[in-house]
Amino acid sequence: MFELEPGEKIILEVRRHWFVFTVRAVAVLIMALLPLLVWALASGELRVLAAFASVVKGNLAAFFAFFYILWLLVLWVYLFLIWTDYYLDIWLITDRRIVDIEQKGMFHREISSFRLDNIQDITIDIAGIIATSLKFGNVHVQTAGAVMENFIIRSAHDPERIKRIIIDAQNKMIERQRAAPISGTE
Repeated sequence: MFELEPGEKIILEVRRHWFVFTVRAVAVLIMALLPLLVWALASGELRVLAAFASVVKGNLAAFFAFFYILWLLVLWVYLFLIWTDYYLDIWLITDRRIVDIEQKGMFHREISSFRLDNIQDITIDIAGIIATSLKFGNVHVQTAGAVMENFIIRSAHDPERIKRIIIDAQNKMIERQRAAPISGTE
């Protein structure tokens, strides 16, 4: 997976804001309750379901229960995938670099890292009343190099604080590099 360099220290771990996971989990809950609502409304109108019941030739409630449980199983797996993505997508800010670990599905993980001295620009993006109220937004870090890359952590909690911590760590790293004697010049 990911290993720290000798002497490297983690300053901050950054994940998406809890609100993002909660909204998706509530959507899954609504999708789980929706068939029950449809069943309750449809069972009052058995005339509409009479043709369907004759095709099934059995207990309609058992037929519904089977597919409802199957539906709940699919939603449970989907909720697990949402949680896995939420929990395993992480940014590690160390005293030397930023490591972006992004889980892309169950069996695909992408790990990118860049040194703090390669940072060109840090931009934060907070959009909407909920994001402003709960203090979450996107942090864009643009790096220097042959190819200008833009690393993004989406829906991070307190992006202003994250930006401050990255800038402080970058400044400390630059000061350490300036203070270190250049080998071979003595």
